[in-house]
Amino acid sequence: MNFHKQRYLHDPENGIYGDCMRTAVACIMDLELDDVPHFLEGNPAGTEFNRRVNSFLASKGKQIFSVPFAADRLDILLDSLGHQNPDAIYMLSGESSRGVNHVVICRGGEVIHDPHPSNSGLIGPCSPDGYYWVEILTDKHEVPAL
Repeated sequence: MNFHKQRYLHDPENGIYGDCMRTAVACIMDLELDDVPHFLEGNPAGTEFNRRVNSFLASKGKQIFSVPFAADRLDILLDSLGHQNPDAIYMLSGESSRGVNHVVICRGGEVIHDPHPSNSGLIGPCSPDGYYWVEILTDKHEVPAL
């Protein structure tokens, strides 16, 4: 896995939208950052953002499988995921200490990489939906076992 730091830090007041998702995808797929589009460029609505992610992944024979988790504590969620899936590599979305939604990379029950230069990780679930999101990249023809 090639660990990168995100190039664009979220600063919407100045028209800059963070690229943590792009960076996490590049890391997991062992790609260079410039080989993955900046999905949030121009601040697309949720459905357009998802279309961009899915379109890129499909072009690489991949898909994303996302599962929301209603958890009060991140440590308990990570412990559970690690117990059930000790070797699984996945993205985890939640809220950062900067007050914006953010993506980190996990293996089993631990965060192994934070694309943000601060390495401050996640402090709570995403807003406004209140969920942590576990996102797994799979081959396009596979359906992950639950």
